Amino acid sequence: MKKLVLVVLAGAGIILAKKKLDQSSPEKGNWSDATDTVR
Repeated sequence: MKKLVLVVLAGAGIILAKKKLDQSSPEKGNWSDATDTVR
């Protein structure tokens, strides 16, 4: 059970970090939006 929580927290952290990186570089954000297949 603890491993599941750690995996979820790690995933959330990665997503938050990616969003911050996308905000700091608009071109990367647009590229990831255009290539993002999961909506």
